[in-house]
Amino acid sequence: MRTNTLKDAMKIPEMLNLIKINNIPDDAYSINKKLQDESLCMQKNDNFFEIFYYERGIKTSIHIFKNEDKACEYFMKKLNEWF
Repeated sequence: MRTNTLKDAMKIPEMLNLIKINNIPDDAYSINKKLQDESLCMQKNDNFFEIFYYERGIKTSIHIFKNEDKACEYFMKKLNEWF
């Protein structure tokens, strides 16, 4: 089972490193870039982070976080559930 072993607050660069270490396919996620169909997405907005599943132009399972650390933890949890 893959887990986050970082004890400090997680930021996007650390999360991307964990994603690579865990060999999660690039097409499974999108972080602050063009949305990919059938992927878990994270978008940073002015005051919050939005995480959602994107398929056929529709966002579903939307979760909003004010804290980058909490958003990254949730994003990794969802990816680890898939892989």
